[in-house]
Amino acid sequence: MKKITAILLILSILCCCGTFASSDEYSWLFERGIAAGSLKSAQDSDPVTRGEFASVLIGVIGMNGLLSPFSAIFSDVAEDNENAREIITLSEMNIISGYSDSTFRPEKEILFAEAVKALVCLLGYGYKASAKGGYPSGYLAVASELKLLSGITSAYSDKLTVSTLLKLIDNALDVPVSEISGVGDNLTYTVDNSNTLLYKYHNMKREKGTVTATPYSALSGYYTAADDAIRIGKDEYFVSGGEGYSLIGQAVEFVYSIDETTGDRKIVYISATDKNRVLTVKADDYVNLSGNTVTYNDGDKTKTVTFSASADVIYNGKNGSISRTLLDGINEGTITFVSASGGSSYDLVIIKDFKEMKAGKTDEIKKIIYNADDPTEKLDLDDNSKTVRIFDSKGKPVNFKFISTDDILSYAVNDDYCEVYVASDSVSGILSEMTEENSG
Repeated sequence: MKKITAILLILSILCCCGTFASSDEYSWLFERGIAAGSLKSAQDSDPVTRGEFASVLIGVIGMNGLLSPFSAIFSDVAEDNENAREIITLSEMNIISGYSDSTFRPEKEILFAEAVKALVCLLGYGYKASAKGGYPSGYLAVASELKLLSGITSAYSDKLTVSTLLKLIDNALDVPVSEISGVGDNLTYTVDNSNTLLYKYHNMKREKGTVTATPYSALSGYYTAADDAIRIGKDEYFVSGGEGYSLIGQAVEFVYSIDETTGDRKIVYISATDKNRVLTVKADDYVNLSGNTVTYNDGDKTKTVTFSASADVIYNGKNGSISRTLLDGINEGTITFVSASGGSSYDLVIIKDFKEMKAGKTDEIKKIIYNADDPTEKLDLDDNSKTVRIFDSKGKPVNFKFISTDDILSYAVNDDYCEVYVASDSVSGILSEMTEENSG
């Protein structure tokens, strides 16, 4: 018969935590309104119209609520056109233009070169493109210099697709904006490398670093972070719902907003880079620890993994130490080895040692869950005396009241830290992770 356990669900969550939250690298662009929501439901290969492109650019420069009033600049853009004010606004800013017959042709599919020209103008480098030959070669040359075309293979005459547009936007956000000052023939262009498109219009920055601490654990040489925060390098960033906690020890790319009043920095998006080397061994596959080498089974093969003798160790969310006795005693859980540099020796070992119980009687005042199968056994989730983190079956943070009778609780406990995953009967029916057990 089929036996589906909550532990297997937790392992599937832990073993795929190399990147944070969504697998869509552009999700934060939609969440912040930088990319138009209409693109989110579109197919990557869908072409983009000139009107749609104008709407997207307005979001890129954060002007959704600051549009110019309608004026009949183009003969084919009526006031009731869904992108009319976006088109008018960008035209007045000399970012986009129409045709010599006074039309804009909003329903026409925009060409890649046309989109690049608009972005170069938006970034303030139109003067430089004109000096290099104008449209299209001058604009494409400047775009290449600005690394606006990084990772893009489109030809200048290709129709712009949704996927290419998102990549263009993503590239443009890191480009420093060229500012103009002066009048007439006395114009001056200045570039401040810290004043990127992302910072100027959205007060956000994108950087790379290594996650060095959470509120519960830290790499050697670093302090733990404040509640609801992580450290990347020595700097502290606030997060929501524990974002980035699972990436401790890993190299990450991240975007953060800056509070203009307090100066606080909050993570908007975070993801592990390809630089990391991460290996997760399930407890069932663990064989032995000798020195700083772990032997484990991988299918029908026996393999070894060696970690640095000075490696940091995190056991059930807290800094700890590793021993053969400890690993031999883990029945369910994972042993994860991390190298932020991608080197051959791992410098962080993360151990998750799970136990399981079926939720029975609940004391909501004291926040205690009693084992339905053994009422003498209980799980104390009082967060006044320790840090308690509770997650649903998908890894989303929930609170104590989320737990119901007969839920299966998989929990890892260590001194003043407790991590709990909750799986209900309704969840177990859709799990993809299951073990086969013969009924005889």
